[in-house]
Amino acid sequence: MSQGTFRMRRRVGGALLAGVTALGVAAFAGGGVASAATPTPIAALTTSATVISGSTASATGGSLSITLSGGTINVGDTITLTVACPATGAIGWASLATSSTGWTVNAATAATGCSEKNIETITAGSSAATTIALTDAFATDGAPSGAVSITGSYAALGVAAANFTVPSPATVSWYTVTSNVPAVTLTSTTTAQAVSNITLGQPANLAGGVLAGETGNTFVVTLTNANFGAVPTMTSVPTTQVNTVTVAATIGTPTATIKFNTTGTLGAPLTATNFVISGLSIVPSGSGPVTAKVALTSGANTGDVTLAAPVASFQGASNRIYGQTPDATVAQEFQAAFPITGNVHPTSVVLATDVDPYDALSAAYLESQLGTGLLITPQASLGADAANAMRLMGITTVYVVGGPLAISPAVIAQLKATPAYNLGGVSPTGSNLSVVGPIYGQTADDTAQAISTYFGGAYGSLPNVSGAYSPTGGAFNDTSGNASATGPVAGSQTAFVIADNDWRDATTLGPIAYAYRIPIILTPMASLGSQASAALTSLGVKQVIVVGGQLALANNVVTAIQALNGGISVLRIAGYDYTETAVQLAKFETAAANTGLEWAPTGYLVSHGDYWSDALGAAAIAGNSNFTFNGTTYGYEPILTTENPTTIGQYLQSYITSLAPSTASVNVLGGPLAVTPTVVSSLQASLAG
Repeated sequence: MSQGTFRMRRRVGGALLAGVTALGVAAFAGGGVASAATPTPIAALTTSATVISGSTASATGGSLSITLSGGTINVGDTITLTVACPATGAIGWASLATSSTGWTVNAATAATGCSEKNIETITAGSSAATTIALTDAFATDGAPSGAVSITGSYAALGVAAANFTVPSPATVSWYTVTSNVPAVTLTSTTTAQAVSNITLGQPANLAGGVLAGETGNTFVVTLTNANFGAVPTMTSVPTTQVNTVTVAATIGTPTATIKFNTTGTLGAPLTATNFVISGLSIVPSGSGPVTAKVALTSGANTGDVTLAAPVASFQGASNRIYGQTPDATVAQEFQAAFPITGNVHPTSVVLATDVDPYDALSAAYLESQLGTGLLITPQASLGADAANAMRLMGITTVYVVGGPLAISPAVIAQLKATPAYNLGGVSPTGSNLSVVGPIYGQTADDTAQAISTYFGGAYGSLPNVSGAYSPTGGAFNDTSGNASATGPVAGSQTAFVIADNDWRDATTLGPIAYAYRIPIILTPMASLGSQASAALTSLGVKQVIVVGGQLALANNVVTAIQALNGGISVLRIAGYDYTETAVQLAKFETAAANTGLEWAPTGYLVSHGDYWSDALGAAAIAGNSNFTFNGTTYGYEPILTTENPTTIGQYLQSYITSLAPSTASVNVLGGPLAVTPTVVSSLQASLAG
């Protein structure tokens, strides 16, 4: 389990000032008021501060010391201290005082747009001390938690001010909220499951918070993506802080209202208190993370706190597309891409071997041209999963890719002897399956060439992505692999070129190949292969995307590609490992116009990156602009990969955390042995956080 901690805002004080800094101020000049002689400029200024204790909306004292050295202080010199206004609320000085000789503290003023008096001006008189000891008091009004910036400036008469920064700005204290994040592994949305408590921590002496003796305090808890399966309870720690609690919640709805009174003398701040909401039981109402938003009303104040905590992560059947074997998972992906109840029912399918990935990788282009998906089979005989999918999906024509060492003549004979069925797999058509191909060459590179040129020049192009090009190889390239510095400003016919020994970097390019009908061409990693050169030339390609760094596809391969067809622009998309290459492809897919493909996915597909079939089988899902699964419609979906079934990997973890939980969900390719429930829960919790 993981734990999240959040800080909220309301009427709350409390700040911390600490640290020492030195500033050379050669720009400081004497004003000539104190003496007729030209004064020596102040050479250095240091500041230090003491801790301001407590966290209260009322005035809280703290001391600040400013020391000037190395020059002359003139009558009328000023020091201005400014507390920066936060984005919401305000923080400033509640009262001002000084014990330093010869300095006058003027009344605090408010900056434009800030409701507190947050600017303090200190003016030098005759015989002003070189060390100024201020004892100020701070107050906050709705300031958010976290650091508050304090800056200053020193101005001699007639000279522009020189600025400095108080080294450690204020820190506002506020409520914290914690909740564990268990993995809810229900496969239905009808059964309630207990989840962890939600605890709100109130600091001691939080004036304006929940006070002793208050009545009518409320917490309104609203679940996202789930309903209450039981009425929760609330207690306090210490238990003496709360004396009356009522909870209004209707089972099957996402909202519960908790009303409570506190003990003690009216108005006296509570000691440090935890408010514990327990007995939480939820029924997921959909896939993805479950969060609880808590709104606090304290006494007569309204809308004091709004916070959110992840409480669960639902991983139901609707999140996974899988079968019991790799072949079965690819079959399930094909059926999910074109459901029987949907509006699109292809009568053809592409069949590749389940022995190695390269024919299936190249086949994404063939799938897109035919408007269908992929099935895979053992080499020696037609697999039961592929045969069953053909029957259920009403397939009448099978396009075979790969030579006899990939798909044997026995499989082709078996296909031709297999009856074709109408959609639904109940009634035969009266004819057997028709076989096209095999489409193949003597090597994987030859087969890729045959597939890429199968439709001649009738292939696709990308929109203008010239903004993705750069002298360092491209905006989506974290390696030192080279590429073209500039690219075409208008959409150009495009092909992928992939190393013929690097399927790990290439398994997630299927969505682009499928969506835009982009051929996928293979080459040896060290030099451009004759098959790739011939395919690029015959197709008249003007833009190539290479996937993977220079260790996957050598720089001289890029140079050779650039020399073809009067000049081909090459964009490299690559990361430090295959999981980051998948992230870079996703960033390219979702980047803005002229730099990327402008995809706005509501879901991201996740596969384990140490095997190929689950990701390659999903090209027709991820490259579909209107894919619908279990009642939810998704647009184009990038495919992301984990390091292995049990390890997310740092690059995927970082990227998934950056996604907005309101616009993205995790959809898994493969079963629990391919991507474990623990990994899925962690990813969904990252989205929720």
